[in-house]
Amino acid sequence: MTDSCYPELLRLLNGSDEDTLWIVDENLPLEALAAVRARASLSAISNRWDVAQALRNASIDCALNDFQAPADRTFQRVVYRLSKERPVVRHCIGEAARVLRQQGRLSLFGRKNDGLKTELKYAEAMLGPVSFYKKRGLCYEAEVSKEHDARAAEDSYSQLQNLQFGDLAFVSKPGIFGWNKIDRGSALLIETLRDKISQFNTQGRMLDLGCGWGYLTLETADLKFCERFASDNNVTALLAAEENFRRAGLAVECSADDCASRLAGTFDLILCNPPFQQGFSTDEAMSRKFLQAAARLLDREGGALFVVHQFIPLEALAAEHFGRIDVLARRDGFKVIALGL
Repeated sequence: MTDSCYPELLRLLNGSDEDTLWIVDENLPLEALAAVRARASLSAISNRWDVAQALRNASIDCALNDFQAPADRTFQRVVYRLSKERPVVRHCIGEAARVLRQQGRLSLFGRKNDGLKTELKYAEAMLGPVSFYKKRGLCYEAEVSKEHDARAAEDSYSQLQNLQFGDLAFVSKPGIFGWNKIDRGSALLIETLRDKISQFNTQGRMLDLGCGWGYLTLETADLKFCERFASDNNVTALLAAEENFRRAGLAVECSADDCASRLAGTFDLILCNPPFQQGFSTDEAMSRKFLQAAARLLDREGGALFVVHQFIPLEALAAEHFGRIDVLARRDGFKVIALGL
């Protein structure tokens, strides 16, 4: 399902030649990028590798970072479709306030349940009055004008947070999938790996495909892999993962890419808890992408362990790429599936 806010957001982007910064979160449907008009006065920031690459391919300047606006530029307008998590939203509004010129405008987009009215009050306190507010179909568009110097932002997002569950201490932050918990599916995958460990090569090359803050790799710390790799599309997640691996004393090569697209060679074991949601929509295509990547990267004698929600027909989707498909465990609405070529 395409986000209803993007036609309105693209209308604004394409209808202006102002110096504009576009803050692009994961909610952007990539197919919409073809409709964006490239211009020298439009810049973007995103923490998603695939988004940044697609924008650059469309000749739009995009910085890939943890939602950090440029330190050496100011803008007449900042455009932002609200993210799902409030700390991310507050951080991005703070970044907008920092780089907007006086009388510049922050354009916010969101649907009814995205908290737009609450965030507008915050933006007003940071910048100045709401100068425009209108419902357009299922999307709401609002504009705040910068009438005074930006005030100190409420920012619980910028720094990694120390967390602990049981014996596992780790760092993470909002905006990362399952940022403040141990995902039940991932925990089941690790439990299944331990239970069926004789079926897998745990001394070869291992890949954590879509690693998030690094839970799956951290839980294999006692296994004797000769090399460990971790890949994720979200550079924010990789920042947390790299710090977690450093603290654990694990040598892990981390790669920012789209489904390990920048990795070469093959792996003896691939671990994956693929996202079943992209932005605000659920999409089976995400599982297909991760399966294709695993098939490309898996050694002929290796194995891949996937954990997904039970309603996802991964077995049927995997049949296009894998000759061996075995359901090893089912619990709490999840299933763990072993795949081989």
